[in-house]
Amino acid sequence: MYSRKLIENLSVYSRPKVLAIFLLGISSGLPFALVSSTLKIWLTEVGISIQAIGVFSAVTLPYTLKFLWAPFIDYFSLPYLSKVLGRRRSWLIITQLLLAIAIIALGHSNPSFNMIRMAICAFIVVFCSATQDIIVDAYRIEVLSKEEQSYGAAMSVFGYRIGMLLTSAGALYFSEYFDWSVTYSLSTLGIMVGMIVVLSMNEKPMDKDLVRTINDKRIAFVDKVIINPFVEMVKRSDGIIIILFVLCYKLGDSLLFSMTGPFLVNVGFSKAEIATIAKFWGLIATIFGSMIGGVLIYSLGIKKSLWIGAIIQASSNFMYCLQAIIGYDTHFLAVTIGIENLSGGLGTSVFIAYLGSLCNKVQYTATQYALYTALSAVGRDILSIPVGYLIDQIGWIAFFALTIAISIPGMVFLYILTKRRTLYVS
Repeated sequence: MYSRKLIENLSVYSRPKVLAIFLLGISSGLPFALVSSTLKIWLTEVGISIQAIGVFSAVTLPYTLKFLWAPFIDYFSLPYLSKVLGRRRSWLIITQLLLAIAIIALGHSNPSFNMIRMAICAFIVVFCSATQDIIVDAYRIEVLSKEEQSYGAAMSVFGYRIGMLLTSAGALYFSEYFDWSVTYSLSTLGIMVGMIVVLSMNEKPMDKDLVRTINDKRIAFVDKVIINPFVEMVKRSDGIIIILFVLCYKLGDSLLFSMTGPFLVNVGFSKAEIATIAKFWGLIATIFGSMIGGVLIYSLGIKKSLWIGAIIQASSNFMYCLQAIIGYDTHFLAVTIGIENLSGGLGTSVFIAYLGSLCNKVQYTATQYALYTALSAVGRDILSIPVGYLIDQIGWIAFFALTIAISIPGMVFLYILTKRRTLYVS
């Protein structure tokens, strides 16, 4: 009986629509590393200053701010194409086409001669990638049945991780033997597969009365889904302190991760070593840390788990201080990556669970979760911009020590919320 139920549940993963969502997840995950960790390693390799690399972090801001234009993508249709392909598929095909072109243009940019062009191409890639994420998420919800939703979400996340791995570890391995332009161009094959998937799938037609209602109430919609949820967040008990806590909890850890690629290249690690240790082994450690975080929440509750996550995340950054002192040592790097990524995975899983607990208003749950997630990332994105100048002045060891200190305000806000018993939404 149980085995038959298990087989039935697992069989859902083999359904064409769920497999299609997996492929779209890969398409969504591919661009992220190309404009973050992989791009920073490329820039470091060709001798771009650490200051300029830090400033380059600004191009990823659209990932954090995509909720701002999500309502417009959600409720505007493309002329003609929407009649042929449907509202979602028309947006997705155009976005993926522009994304593929932008990735190829980025790969053919020469950072040694024209950094401005590369920055513009990277920004376009990020904007198109963030827009693709918006559409894929909405399309997944609309095209799958209620029974398939959880399976589709799991396959989407799995596909996204696979896509990231292909353009982080995979791209680094590939770039050892081929030019960066070839590496970036080949990565668009995953986007092309996504386009084929989109063209092969169907889309539920949107009700004409619903379209008319939406067109009449766009301003009210933006007010309802963005402004009102944010106002409710601020007005709740200690709402401002909760927002500050969300901003600061993973700030030190995130700043460290934003510069690990350039650091490892500067120390002398090859791209193949970075791919194997920092990417493959790092992913395994992150997954294991996430699992431990889930067990902690179940056993100790969110409050104690947040404290454990905060302390471990801050403490583990010290491993990079030691790595900077020791220098090139693959065995010690494996230990450093293992401890750092395990703690990061643990902290992230606990933090995500906490963000979910904050969204107590049924009508605002999705929007508030998106806003809190954006707030947790925007501090990292903004502070990453001057980090390169800071590293140039104080060096790597002092920078890694500073990321430990930057973790302290998050603990202070956690203490205040715990003391006042306003950590949770009442």
